Order: sequence, then structure tokens, then C-alpha cells
Amino acid sequence: MITFTGFKRIIKFLLPTEIEKLRALIGKKWRWRKRIIDELRIVEITKNRLLKENIDILEKYKSSNVSADTSRGYVVWVMWWQGEEEMPPIIRINYNSIKRNSGGHIVELISKENFKDFVEVPDFVISKVERNIISLTHLSDLLRVTFLHELGGLWLDATIYLTAPLPEEINIPYWSPKWVLGKKDKNTFPLWSALWKISTVPSLTITQCMGIWYSSKSNPIFGCLKDFWLAYWKNENKSPYYWTTEVFLIGIMYGEIPAVKRMIDDVTINNPQVFKMRHHTNLDYNEQILGELTSDTQFFYLSWKEKYEENSPETGNKTLFGFLKMKDLEAEGFVA
Repeated sequence: MITFTGFKRIIKFLLPTEIEKLRALIGKKWRWRKRIIDELRIVEITKNRLLKENIDILEKYKSSNVSADTSRGYVVWVMWWQGEEEMPPIIRINYNSIKRNSGGHIVELISKENFKDFVEVPDFVISKVERNIISLTHLSDLLRVTFLHELGGLWLDATIYLTAPLPEEINIPYWSPKWVLGKKDKNTFPLWSALWKISTVPSLTITQCMGIWYSSKSNPIFGCLKDFWLAYWKNENKSPYYWTTEVFLIGIMYGEIPAVKRMIDDVTINNPQVFKMRHHTNLDYNEQILGELTSDTQFFYLSWKEKYEENSPETGNKTLFGFLKMKDLEAEGFVA
């Protein structure tokens, strides 16, 4: 190991530009390490508080059992609060891809105009939404677990792009993408580094993706999450920690409720590149790269907040987003 004195001697022989690069590298690694430490601190505080405040809800589900819905007639739920007419281009492309690949399953678009047609939401929740106490993001967290518990089915965020028909393995009580992170990837997921330290989930395994969730009706995973969120918003007027659902599910429910652990453990590795297409959307379209992405993954997260270019400003070539848009227009019959 290089001592501090030895490190100073090495520095003396470096060019100023090399010193700046070294400082930047050290600074970047320190910032990532600090972010993971900070995330762990927040996660530990959040877990301890949630565990203390929700003992009765956890006890209610500890002896739960669940069976799969073998009817194969589940509904695909997609939510865009403003409705189909107000979808930005990337969301419309995603939504069309889901409908094309639904495999005969009904696709229901949930919006502010129709969500009450499917589930009941307490008046205190609606009131807090109208007063901007509950944001649309947090309302979405509550609605997705309510829909899945009361009606079952597959919930897909409107930010999900689907490249192939829905997989046959969605025939168990609970299903979601599941993959193992490499060492390099681990540093980009400080939340999961923190969650692994406070839970009994196998190390380096991502066990769920909230934007892609399948559930059989009356599943205790979503019953417990629904009860938790209703209790929270009944008593609170402040926004919770952004990753509260993950902390409660992975940090607490996984270890406290045997049925939850069994269902999560029963999901096999699938869709390991769910977050990787978004890094290529504004780069030149490359058939080989798209083939590599879709070789083992069919669900992809594409943020609606990013600015997408149909053609690269640098090369003028069609981007991956441009290709997806052209493919969508062709599929919808707008291109001969």
C-alpha cells in the first residue's frame, strides 16, 4: 500500500493536468462513497421508524398465504394521469408498444377521469391530492398497490417500452424483473447498496422494479403496502422519503412476512437490462446494440423527463429514439 509520503512524492512528478485528473478521480470516488453512506443512514432511520409505526399492519399479514391466479386473463394497467390525448411522444410510443405486445390481454389506461371506475380511494386521500399535500407521484404509489391488491394484473408504468409479447412466466402470484448487479453497476445504485445492508435479500440481487409489477388478486404483498400507505397518508401531511416503498418492502416485509419472502425468492432472474436502453436513446441507432439489449430483456424504462432527439446533433444520423419513433409510426399505420 502506498503511504501518504510516497503518494506526495509521486504527485511531484505529475503534470498539472494529470494532477487535476487524479483529483477529479479521487473526488468522484469519494462523492459516490459519501452518497452510499448518506443513503444508508437515511434508509436505516426510515426502516427503524417504519418498523416501529407499522407493527399492527405487519402482524396482520405474517400468517398470509397466497395462490396464483391461473385464469391467464389478467389486465395490463397503465397510468397516465392527464389521459391519452396529453401523452408526450415518448409516452405514446411506450403505450403503443405495450398495446402491440399485450398478447391478447386487455390494456386499461388509468387517468384522473376514470380511476374511480375501478377502485375506491378514501376521501381523505382525494382531499389531500386536491390540496397538493399528496403529489401525483405518491398518489401513483398508492394506486398501483391498490389496483394490484384488489384487481390483480400487470402494472406497467407509462415509462416502460415493451419489445416483445408478454412472457409466459407471468403465471405466479408475484412477478417483477430481477437481476444481479455487477461490481461496476453497484456503485450506480446507492439505494440498493443500503437496502442490502439492512435486509436479508441475497447480496447484489435487485428483487423488484416498481414500474413493472404483476400480482394475483388479494396478494398480501400489495395488501400490506396498500394498508401501509393508507395509514401513512391518514396521519401525515408531509412527503415521505422517496424510496419508502422499497424500504418497507425489501427492508421490512421481506424479513417479517414469510409469504412475501417466498414470493420474491420464487422469481427467477429476468430482464437484467431494464434500465440500459435509456443510455442509448440519443446515440446513433445501432442494430447490434439493440440486438444485445433485447437478447435477454423485453421491458425497458425510458424516462419522459429527458429530451429525445430523432437525429444526432453530432452526426446527423438517426438515433435509437428516432428508430423507435419510426417503428411506432409504421406499426400504427402512419408510414407506408
